[in-house]
Amino acid sequence: MRNSSLFTLAIAIVLGLLAVMVMNRRIAGSKVAIPTVEVLVAKVNLARGIELTPDMVELKQVALELVGAGSLKKTEDAIERAVLAPIAKGEIVLENRLGPKGANGLAVQITEGMRAFTIETPKLSTGVGGMIQPGNHVDVILTITDTSRTENSDFTGGGSSTVLLQNIEVLAVDRQTDTPDASGKSAKSTKDSKDTKSVTLLVTPEQSAQLTLGQTKGTLFLSLRHPNDDDYAKTRPATLKDMQFMQQGPSSISDRLTSLLVKLGRNDSETKQTSQVVNQKQEARPAVRPQEKVAKKRILRVIRGQSEELVTIRTNPVE
Repeated sequence: MRNSSLFTLAIAIVLGLLAVMVMNRRIAGSKVAIPTVEVLVAKVNLARGIELTPDMVELKQVALELVGAGSLKKTEDAIERAVLAPIAKGEIVLENRLGPKGANGLAVQITEGMRAFTIETPKLSTGVGGMIQPGNHVDVILTITDTSRTENSDFTGGGSSTVLLQNIEVLAVDRQTDTPDASGKSAKSTKDSKDTKSVTLLVTPEQSAQLTLGQTKGTLFLSLRHPNDDDYAKTRPATLKDMQFMQQGPSSISDRLTSLLVKLGRNDSETKQTSQVVNQKQEARPAVRPQEKVAKKRILRVIRGQSEELVTIRTNPVE
């Protein structure tokens, strides 16, 4: 290779390196410093109801744009305060997530304008196998049994169940106010969940009056909801009168329609077969005299509760 070619290649390499260095310096100089602020964050997962201690929180530099109103900036502002809602590890501790300083217990978890109402009955845990935990949302079902002969018992057949309240938050199960950890044990209680005797719910004053009347006149049960299900379900009371003749039907509306169409199809085929037999008999018999009348056949659809039946009615000829 000629000396001139080597010299040209060396110059190109040097110029390329200089260009890279210049670009790196420009990029470094163009970086904008992101402003940060020191705030209080959770050092560990904080369950609802626990009282904060200095070893549970720490001060960290966080991007200013991530810091919202109410963020605490001093450790002493958080200690000796109860956690109102669970706080994840690394999450900023907010003022509205903590109760008043020095106050603890269930009262600090009650939202203003709401009430804590405790239902005491050993049947509460049977609905979902004792799996209800603080922080869950449930529906409250009221069951009333009436064996006396009154207008109400005639209407219901002796008993009814109604979804009284929906999407109600559970504050405590017995004396347990925080969610159990991965081992299934709670910091407040290690009692077996199957021995649940009481559940405390977060309700409005009007709802607490409804629960009082329902607990006095009937039995209350709880139905556990999915964490993301907060929709209101349109339901109607279930009565013994409606259920006494009820049979398990198809699982979906389309299956029920198909079943009904099959029944109608069978009935049509039976009608055609009957008509063919009648026609054959009429052809074999001598002509019908004017005074003779042929029996008529009618098909009625009868609904009993949630079941449907097809009934055949024959009308006798008029003499």
